[in-house]
Amino acid sequence: EAQAEFHSIIGQRLWKYYKSSDKEAWRLIFTADQLCKGKLMLRDQAEKDEVSELIIQAAVELRKAASFDSAAEFCRNAIDLLGHESWERCYKTTLKLYDLAAEMEFCSGSQDKCGERVHQCLERAQCLEDQYNAYWILVENLASQRRFDSAVDAGYSLLKKMKLSRLPT
Repeated sequence: EAQAEFHSIIGQRLWKYYKSSDKEAWRLIFTADQLCKGKLMLRDQAEKDEVSELIIQAAVELRKAASFDSAAEFCRNAIDLLGHESWERCYKTTLKLYDLAAEMEFCSGSQDKCGERVHQCLERAQCLEDQYNAYWILVENLASQRRFDSAVDAGYSLLKKMKLSRLPT
């Protein structure tokens, strides 16, 4: 716990500096990393939500750098911080996070974790438009597992939900 407190203090100070600095990607990632390591010290849910937003930004930067394993780990930390009620409390942030997490798990080769995140998105999404990215990742994930029939079925299911007038048979 002393180590977590140490990382939390460093993370909080870096975050304060980051907010007033030129917002370089490496500073963001370093700050988010320290906050992830000190996440046990965060008690207030509003603070956890705010830290999660920062971690999501860092994960996006890591994705740009093709550091998919690290981005996936950041997403897991952000999901832990947001908690189970996040779909009701901060829907847009949670949807963005789970979409990003599914994509990063896919890119890092964690097909099972990718599938879990995709299914959570599909179950909790409030409208069809919010499911588009999850369906795309689902199809890619199934195809990468050589489950082509399932991938086609998932794509076809989305097309039917979109109520297109002409669908292939």
